[in-house]
Amino acid sequence: MRHKAGGKAGGPNTARRWMALLLGLAAIGLFLFVVAPAAVRVAGIGNAVDAIAQKDIEAGAYFYAAVSRVGEAELYVRHTLQ
Repeated sequence: MRHKAGGKAGGPNTARRWMALLLGLAAIGLFLFVVAPAAVRVAGIGNAVDAIAQKDIEAGAYFYAAVSRVGEAELYVRHTLQ
């Protein structure tokens, strides 16, 4: 968006962009604080989360090959999802 010197900086596009930003942030917040916690209570997902917590697996690891208990956790997850 280009502006001429001394021109109007705001306008309908600016308001629309701010609204899109706010709606996007609200959607992220809704997912983080409502949808994701509710998903843990869904059958299967809660069991996998419990197994990961009990085995003290670093679930945020970028490379799961470096986590020693990935194979064992994978068995729990596969069994839970079947």
